[in-house]
Amino acid sequence: MITAVEIENFKGVRERTRIEVRPITLLFGPNSAGKSTLLHALQLAREVFTRRNLDVDVTDGGANFIDLGGFRNYVHGRDLTKAITLRFDLDLSSTDFLTGYPITEFKLPIPDRNGDERDVSTIGDDIRSGWVEIVIRWSNLTNRPYLSQFSVGYDGEGFAQINVHPQTTGTWIDALNIHHPLVRWSQPVTSFGVIDALLPRVRNIPAGLYFGTTEPVDRADLPCADGTTFLIRTNFSEGAKEWSLRRTREWHFSQDADNDTEGVARVILAAAPDGSCVRLWGAEFNRNEWSDEQAQFAFDHEIHTDGLDRGAYADALARVYDEDGGTEITDLGLVAMPDLDRGFEIVHNAYPWDVNGTEESRSVLTQLLNRLLLVPARLVRSALAEFRYVGPVRDAVPRHLTLPRFHDARRWAGGLAAWEELTREPAGILTPNGISPERQDIAAQVNEWLSSEDRLNTGFGLRVEQFRELPTEHELSTLLERGALLDEIDSDKIKGLLRSLPVLRRLVLVSLSTQQKFQPADVGQGITQAVPVIVAAIQAFGGERPRGGLVAIEQPELHLNPRQQAALGDVFLAGALQSPKNRLILETHSEHLILRLQRRIREATERRETLRDGGGRNRMASIPPPERAPVTEPLALDVRDVDIGVVYVRSTDGRTLFEPMALDLTGEFVLPWPDDFFEIDFHERFGK
Repeated sequence: MITAVEIENFKGVRERTRIEVRPITLLFGPNSAGKSTLLHALQLAREVFTRRNLDVDVTDGGANFIDLGGFRNYVHGRDLTKAITLRFDLDLSSTDFLTGYPITEFKLPIPDRNGDERDVSTIGDDIRSGWVEIVIRWSNLTNRPYLSQFSVGYDGEGFAQINVHPQTTGTWIDALNIHHPLVRWSQPVTSFGVIDALLPRVRNIPAGLYFGTTEPVDRADLPCADGTTFLIRTNFSEGAKEWSLRRTREWHFSQDADNDTEGVARVILAAAPDGSCVRLWGAEFNRNEWSDEQAQFAFDHEIHTDGLDRGAYADALARVYDEDGGTEITDLGLVAMPDLDRGFEIVHNAYPWDVNGTEESRSVLTQLLNRLLLVPARLVRSALAEFRYVGPVRDAVPRHLTLPRFHDARRWAGGLAAWEELTREPAGILTPNGISPERQDIAAQVNEWLSSEDRLNTGFGLRVEQFRELPTEHELSTLLERGALLDEIDSDKIKGLLRSLPVLRRLVLVSLSTQQKFQPADVGQGITQAVPVIVAAIQAFGGERPRGGLVAIEQPELHLNPRQQAALGDVFLAGALQSPKNRLILETHSEHLILRLQRRIREATERRETLRDGGGRNRMASIPPPERAPVTEPLALDVRDVDIGVVYVRSTDGRTLFEPMALDLTGEFVLPWPDDFFEIDFHERFGK
């Protein structure tokens, strides 16, 4: 489940902005302030993860409501030098990494643990959270955007980063955190952990020097400026010594022996304990005569001088290939994200697999990296592929609604998918003992929300009628017209003929006062606008295995009166906290909706305090009646302030800002609304 989204350089958002995705997240703000930016970012990511589409105009999930206009239009300031960054934080506590990407059993001895072993195939079974981040840039070479960077992190710490290098059309794992708690030993002695035990050459130079397995490339007779001290152990007998990183220097060189074109190679300089200066690394790009050492350490990142034991990234690991073993990812375009279905392979001839680097260890390391890079990205893809978006104005329901053969997430944008889901035969619930005879009938739930006096109280109920159509040329029709049905055939044949006719379902709205039936096209806009909102909020994802998913709704309050807008708050609480536990993002202007949610927080706090006090007097009971208007019986849900996220969106100097509005345990806002957003009542009553 996606728990937060970070956005940078997308539409009005310039600086990196983090939006927490709570069970219910409400976006308020003036018109044209940029409230839809989050929803548009989700639609862009949906295109990237499901279709590898980076230059998006009309979105697949937004239908006719969301046209992004291409990269030139949605990059911030329409500045093609800027890079769009999208990051998705994930709750991985229920994710099974072991089945998500199985790994061959492979046991490594744990240093200084008396023969204990670590089974590489079980890595990932205790991950609680993670993130996936993508960066999209414009290429002047191809005149189109490309996915320049793909990175993954776990439990608050970065793990790996893949970059595209357009000059060489290469795709590389440029950063790999061999110190991450997922893969490191508690006491590093002969290796930091699993990854460099499988492939020692993956260590960066300080790490290699620490374990005595890597020598400096060469010495340089250059002055060294002051720098940060870090520990290097040149060999096990001498112990640790203090070295200092001095500076990074750029050297110019010829890229090609046949021409005078020059490029830049970055050189890491360090001072040895005796004060001499050592060139730890230098690599000339686009040269076929690289030495092993140069190829090994060719990466675009500075050495993390204080990160030896704190998760420093290692150097470039290898070019990234798909599992066919012959086609680079770049054949799909410049895309740093691996193919999420086929995965990738590490090119074994890029680095010799010596010193504990057997063909088996190469295979195991490849599988491990595929697991830890692909599984979270697949989860993001799945969440975005199912992403249920309901646009600001729902389509009119056709008088004769025809069901498509398959579920189509794109039809949610106009709301028609909701009516189609109501009309379908309800799916059974899969239990450990098979399909349960109980039905998860969404139509019955919607009927309750529409008709009950303590819910929306629309004056209408919803019913699904089942019937059979009898064509005029059917044998039963002929017999009925002749009046010979019972004379010419027996009852068993009649039953057989009836069963040959398909059972059809249609929706009708029933007036609670007259019991008269109406088609959806014949009732007011309030109901036809509200029904898709209710269905989107409370319907589970996943078919036979119901679960929650990501839902976004624009203007859910459209055409509803104030009391019904407040009642929508209970609809959303039921869908987010009760069942199926969807994550709801609501773009709204309704004060009545937020007031209902605030009230439910307050009531839940009162109930908890009453239970904690052993049934003692409720501290809210003394509030005078005028301040507690009579309302209907609330849902007995344990609503907490952290379940509701309120974000105020405003625009200033051409930038879109997302400002969280914190709630306390009583449901009150910690700070007042910006810009007197909901103070119109006060100004109209007392203004002059």
